[in-house]
Amino acid sequence: MPASTEVPIDEMTFEEIARFIASSDTETAVQNGGALTQRLYMIALYENHIPKKHREGALELLKFHKRTMEAFYSDAPEALRKYQDANAYLEKNAKLAGVDSLGWLVIEHGPMSDDELIEFITLPEYRDLLPDFVQVSRHRVGEGDDKTLANVKEN
Repeated sequence: MPASTEVPIDEMTFEEIARFIASSDTETAVQNGGALTQRLYMIALYENHIPKKHREGALELLKFHKRTMEAFYSDAPEALRKYQDANAYLEKNAKLAGVDSLGWLVIEHGPMSDDELIEFITLPEYRDLLPDFVQVSRHRVGEGDDKTLANVKEN
Protein backbone atom coordinates (compact mmCIF):
# COMPACT_ATOMS: atom_id res chain seq x y z
CA MET A 1 0.00 0.00 0.00
CA PRO A 2 1.56 3.32 -1.02
CA ALA A 3 2.22 5.86 1.70
CA SER A 4 0.69 9.28 1.32
CA THR A 5 1.77 12.58 2.72
CA GLU A 6 0.37 16.03 2.97
CA VAL A 7 3.79 17.48 3.70
CA PRO A 8 6.21 17.73 0.76
CA ILE A 9 9.18 15.41 1.24
CA ASP A 10 11.64 18.30 1.16
CA GLU A 11 9.89 19.80 4.22
CA MET A 12 9.52 16.61 6.28
CA THR A 13 11.10 16.22 9.69
CA PHE A 14 13.18 13.16 10.49
CA GLU A 15 10.17 11.54 12.21
CA GLU A 16 7.95 12.18 9.17
CA ILE A 17 10.56 10.71 6.81
CA ALA A 18 10.96 7.63 9.03
CA ARG A 19 7.18 7.10 9.16
CA PHE A 20 6.87 7.66 5.40
CA ILE A 21 9.55 5.09 4.59
CA ALA A 22 8.23 2.60 7.16
CA SER A 23 4.71 2.82 5.72
CA SER A 24 5.82 2.76 2.07
CA ASP A 25 6.16 -0.26 -0.12
CA THR A 26 9.38 -0.56 -2.10
CA GLU A 27 7.80 0.89 -5.25
CA THR A 28 6.68 4.05 -3.42
CA ALA A 29 10.07 4.42 -1.74
CA VAL A 30 11.82 4.09 -5.10
CA GLN A 31 9.41 6.50 -6.85
CA ASN A 32 10.30 9.08 -4.21
CA GLY A 33 13.89 7.86 -3.96
CA GLY A 34 15.78 10.95 -5.02
CA ALA A 35 13.72 13.28 -2.85
CA LEU A 36 13.98 10.96 0.16
CA THR A 37 17.73 10.57 -0.29
CA GLN A 38 18.27 14.31 -0.57
CA ARG A 39 16.05 15.06 2.45
CA LEU A 40 17.89 12.52 4.58
CA TYR A 41 21.22 14.07 3.57
CA MET A 42 19.92 17.53 4.47
CA ILE A 43 18.80 16.38 7.92
CA ALA A 44 21.96 14.38 8.58
CA LEU A 45 24.62 16.68 7.16
CA TYR A 46 23.36 20.19 6.46
CA GLU A 47 20.43 21.62 8.38
CA ASN A 48 20.72 23.68 11.53
CA HIS A 49 19.02 23.06 14.86
CA ILE A 50 18.55 19.31 14.33
CA PRO A 51 18.94 17.11 17.43
CA LYS A 52 21.98 14.83 17.31
CA LYS A 53 19.82 11.70 17.61
CA HIS A 54 17.87 12.79 14.51
CA ARG A 55 21.10 13.31 12.56
CA GLU A 56 22.31 9.87 13.59
CA GLY A 57 18.93 8.33 12.77
CA ALA A 58 18.90 10.03 9.38
CA LEU A 59 22.35 8.61 8.60
CA GLU A 60 21.20 5.09 9.51
CA LEU A 61 17.99 5.42 7.51
CA LEU A 62 20.00 6.86 4.63
CA LYS A 63 22.24 3.76 4.55
CA PHE A 64 19.16 1.54 4.31
CA HIS A 65 17.46 3.74 1.71
CA LYS A 66 20.60 3.96 -0.45
CA ARG A 67 20.87 0.15 -0.46
CA THR A 68 17.25 -0.04 -1.63
CA MET A 69 17.85 2.52 -4.37
CA GLU A 70 21.12 0.92 -5.52
CA ALA A 71 19.44 -2.49 -5.71
CA PHE A 72 16.66 -0.94 -7.80
CA TYR A 73 19.22 0.67 -10.15
CA SER A 74 21.36 -2.49 -10.42
CA ASP A 75 20.05 -3.17 -13.94
CA ALA A 76 20.52 0.45 -15.02
CA PRO A 77 24.23 1.27 -14.67
CA GLU A 78 23.92 4.85 -15.94
CA ALA A 79 21.11 5.66 -13.50
CA LEU A 80 23.05 3.99 -10.68
CA ARG A 81 26.14 6.05 -11.51
CA LYS A 82 24.14 9.29 -11.53
CA TYR A 83 22.52 8.41 -8.19
CA GLN A 84 25.90 7.59 -6.64
CA ASP A 85 27.48 10.75 -8.10
CA ALA A 86 24.72 12.90 -6.60
CA ASN A 87 25.25 11.25 -3.22
CA ALA A 88 29.01 11.72 -3.43
CA TYR A 89 28.48 15.41 -4.24
CA LEU A 90 26.31 15.92 -1.15
CA GLU A 91 28.80 14.09 1.05
CA LYS A 92 31.81 16.00 -0.29
CA ASN A 93 30.18 19.42 -0.02
CA ALA A 94 29.08 18.91 3.56
CA LYS A 95 32.62 19.97 4.50
CA LEU A 96 31.98 23.37 2.92
CA ALA A 97 28.42 24.09 4.04
CA GLY A 98 27.29 21.28 6.31
CA VAL A 99 27.35 20.47 9.99
CA ASP A 100 30.33 22.00 11.79
CA SER A 101 31.38 24.11 8.79
CA LEU A 102 31.89 27.75 9.72
CA GLY A 103 28.83 28.87 7.75
CA TRP A 104 26.72 26.26 9.54
CA LEU A 105 28.13 27.36 12.91
CA VAL A 106 27.29 31.00 12.15
CA ILE A 107 23.65 30.08 11.56
CA GLU A 108 23.59 27.71 14.52
CA HIS A 109 24.85 30.49 16.86
CA GLY A 110 23.11 33.42 15.12
CA PRO A 111 21.64 35.84 14.51
CA MET A 112 24.66 38.14 14.79
CA SER A 113 25.46 41.73 14.00
CA ASP A 114 28.22 42.38 11.46
CA ASP A 115 30.71 43.01 14.27
CA GLU A 116 29.68 39.84 16.10
CA LEU A 117 30.01 37.87 12.88
CA ILE A 118 33.56 39.09 12.29
CA GLU A 119 34.48 38.37 15.90
CA PHE A 120 32.92 34.89 15.66
CA ILE A 121 34.52 33.77 12.39
CA THR A 122 37.95 34.97 13.50
CA LEU A 123 37.98 33.01 16.76
CA PRO A 124 41.15 30.88 16.99
CA GLU A 125 39.15 27.63 17.17
CA TYR A 126 37.70 28.33 13.71
CA ARG A 127 41.01 29.16 12.02
CA ASP A 128 41.02 25.91 10.00
CA LEU A 129 37.40 26.45 8.88
CA LEU A 130 37.87 30.00 7.63
CA PRO A 131 39.30 29.20 4.14
CA ASP A 132 36.28 27.05 3.24
CA PHE A 133 33.95 29.73 4.60
CA VAL A 134 35.61 32.38 2.44
CA GLN A 135 35.46 30.07 -0.61
CA VAL A 136 31.72 29.47 -0.14
CA SER A 137 31.07 33.16 0.54
CA ARG A 138 32.89 34.21 -2.62
CA HIS A 139 30.95 31.67 -4.64
CA ARG A 140 27.64 32.95 -3.25
CA VAL A 141 28.52 36.58 -3.98
CA GLY A 142 29.61 35.56 -7.48
CA GLU A 143 26.15 34.10 -8.11
CA GLY A 144 24.42 37.38 -7.28
CA ASP A 145 22.99 39.72 -9.88
CA ASP A 146 24.87 42.82 -11.01
CA LYS A 147 22.90 45.09 -8.65
CA THR A 148 23.80 42.91 -5.66
CA LEU A 149 27.46 42.84 -6.69
CA ALA A 150 27.47 46.62 -7.06
CA ASN A 151 26.09 46.98 -3.51
CA VAL A 152 28.76 44.64 -2.15
CA LYS A 153 31.53 46.58 -3.92
CA GLU A 154 30.22 49.92 -2.60
CA ASN A 155 30.18 48.73 1.02
